[in-house]
Amino acid sequence: MTAQFLVRVSGNDAPGITAKIAECIEKFQGKILDIEQAVTHSLLSLLVLIEAKEECAQNLEKDIRDGLKKFSLEINFSKTEGAYTIGDPAHRFVATIMANEIMASFLAEVTRTLADASFNIDLIRKLSSAGLSTIELTCSSKERVNIPSIKEKLLGIAKKYPSVDIAVQRENLYRRSKRLVVFDMDSTLTQGEIIDELAELVGKKEEVALLTQKAMNGEIDFQEALIRRVALLKGLTRKDLDTIATNIKLSPGAGTLVKVLKRLGYRIAIISGGFTYFVERLKNDLGIHYAYANNLEMDGDIITGRLQGMIVDGNRKADLMDLIAQQEGISLDQVIAIGDGANDIQMLKKAGLGIAFNPKAFTKAVVGTSITHKSMESILYLLGITDNDIAEMGLR
Repeated sequence: MTAQFLVRVSGNDAPGITAKIAECIEKFQGKILDIEQAVTHSLLSLLVLIEAKEECAQNLEKDIRDGLKKFSLEINFSKTEGAYTIGDPAHRFVATIMANEIMASFLAEVTRTLADASFNIDLIRKLSSAGLSTIELTCSSKERVNIPSIKEKLLGIAKKYPSVDIAVQRENLYRRSKRLVVFDMDSTLTQGEIIDELAELVGKKEEVALLTQKAMNGEIDFQEALIRRVALLKGLTRKDLDTIATNIKLSPGAGTLVKVLKRLGYRIAIISGGFTYFVERLKNDLGIHYAYANNLEMDGDIITGRLQGMIVDGNRKADLMDLIAQQEGISLDQVIAIGDGANDIQMLKKAGLGIAFNPKAFTKAVVGTSITHKSMESILYLLGITDNDIAEMGLR
């Protein structure tokens, strides 16, 4: 008759500990059902779930203890009850916490809230290399996880800590198999609003900037605002466009983010409510795979103040993202969308992971995952990518 036994090992880490345990299990014809190991500041925590003949238990325990005598370890050997099962992904989620410094008071509130909701924290992983600024909590429950409910509870805590961002994702295959990242351009992939900079060249910056702000805050229809703003650009030349394009600045961390994603095999797209002239420049400079935006009508080298073709507004952005996913043969659950304004909301909600990056207040209120950190590199934490991973790629 077989039984299950759990071996808990803790103490100073050293080579050969896991090997010795495995050799002992093999000697008594046991089976390893589960194994987890973590090393924190050279201290080992190792759990091994074993199935073995019940009559071999004492000898197996003695063999393991004798085999590990030369190591400085605490060993616990206990019989367990209940059938071994693999956790249902529907019962698991990951909470990623980002801050300048994660305070004990915040962590206490979060973990107490999880405990009160009957969630167990299975794993805590530090993602940042310097200081305690980013951690990932993998949590589980006996019941199916209501993601909107737990997200609401945790975001409610984060509101009391202005420097803290927290994102909640279901822990399943799709979280680990994202394949496409879609960026908005203005105030997301790049700094500022390019249309406002164009308007400054014709002395219309304040008027255009006000329309831009209202459109991004959802106060007026995006198409109406765009048509009115473009009309004010009438008379600008291709040379003016070149001047602005030459001075485009990427958002902090955007270059590294794109390089890491490309190195990992992601397909990357820009879908912008801005202009094709600038999006194509970024596409070529960054090696991006897809680019969509609005076309400025030109009479020779002069802007007419009108647009050509279908306007890329919120609806069109979501449709284009869907189209790219179909072309790539992936589901929308495998798509990450990143934007900041009201015209990004539909795209952010439709993607498997929608991230509002330094969003306008209107966008933040309706999109569940937002990042207020200055660097776009922080988006990599939501994919479980650590600072050490980035450094290993030679990209930092």
